[in-house]
Amino acid sequence: MRSRMDSSTEAGYGYVAGCLNTGYIAGFLRRRQVSAKGATFAVQQSNNVEHGLPVEVTERASIPPERDPIKVIGHFYGERLPSGERIAKFKAITLDRPSLREMPNHAAWFNDSAPEGTEAAADDFQPFFDPSDDEEVSSIFYKGDKKRGRPCLNVARLAGFIDAYGFARRADGSLNRSCLVIALRQTKNADEAIPIRLYGRFTEAFMKNISVAKPVFVEGFYRVRFAVTGTKEDGSEIREALPYIWCNNIKVATPREIVVQPDWWRELLAKRMADMKARADEAAAAVQAVDPAKDIPVDPSLA
Repeated sequence: MRSRMDSSTEAGYGYVAGCLNTGYIAGFLRRRQVSAKGATFAVQQSNNVEHGLPVEVTERASIPPERDPIKVIGHFYGERLPSGERIAKFKAITLDRPSLREMPNHAAWFNDSAPEGTEAAADDFQPFFDPSDDEEVSSIFYKGDKKRGRPCLNVARLAGFIDAYGFARRADGSLNRSCLVIALRQTKNADEAIPIRLYGRFTEAFMKNISVAKPVFVEGFYRVRFAVTGTKEDGSEIREALPYIWCNNIKVATPREIVVQPDWWRELLAKRMADMKARADEAAAAVQAVDPAKDIPVDPSLA
């Protein structure tokens, strides 16, 4: 693990394979597991422990006790699960104690409570008392922005090349045009592309302007979603936690964010050109317009 001094500037630790890749999160340490090979834990940022952010520590390090406040600086890596889904993995390079400004207040903590009867609702870890139990106290603590409060530190800054993209799909298979998913590639192995999910009213506009091999910069949040990815032998559903990067904007990358042009980028560009020719030939043969949502065949992992 790096020391706090070594990690004081992004230039000292902020790149993976020549592409900007930094993450900063803070919260309460949960589900701590330590072995000879390293450690894993989740950083809980709200009353819903199921939304705890998974962290891996691959080097020898002193891991704080369960439920302690913690700040983690690290890198994001992509991985494709056996189910075919892509996930983002967060590997720590620095562990530290967070400041008061980096931790949530009452409103932010209780804004993400889980439904009654779930594992998260049954969890007994409550670092804050719930002001909503008392109307007078609640009016003080929730004065102003009652809905959001002050959230924990959660920043993801990434640059790389688009490997695939498409609108997300709902459980019934229909396109969700309010969510654009891209696989952001930083290494030669395409299975290591990081899943980015863009939300907002401009998703269709972005769909028309992005393409495979395009260098982009994204600043967003590290989050966890859940999806049914299969069925067990007994017929019950397999529900997996799928960490990803949330954002509402995709920007053009600069030489400050991608400092080295990788050799495999030309292979990606060739793939893009071949796809464009194939689509043009297909469109001419069918004599019909190409739906922007199908402009590039959607990778099943981006559903």
